Amino acid sequence: LVIVGDNKTPKDYMEKENGGALKKPNVFFFSMEEQKEWIQMANIAPQISRFVRLTPENHFGRKNLGFLYATLRGAKFIFDFDDDNFINKDDAGKLVPLIPDESQVKDVRFVKTSRTA
Repeated sequence: LVIVGDNKTPKDYMEKENGGALKKPNVFFFSMEEQKEWIQMANIAPQISRFVRLTPENHFGRKNLGFLYATLRGAKFIFDFDDDNFINKDDAGKLVPLIPDESQVKDVRFVKTSRTA
């Protein structure tokens, strides 16, 4: 799970959110400080540096940095959730799988939009 912070996100977000429940090895908080460090990589990765610099702060487009962050760390799947998205449940209240059968998935891009979108 990658959480992309912005200027309004508290620096101690991971410690405070849900009583620290998000502090796990597979949860990454990509802070504004870390995002700004990527701008300094102009001599190593100029495309990434420029991309970060040109992506507006406090803008929904900033989530693209999270996609890049996840991809560079080997993510096999990327699911895009916002604070007003919910995972679907069936009639019995069981979570509906996002990927019905992972063994069938190869080089596929899943896009699901909300019913209200």
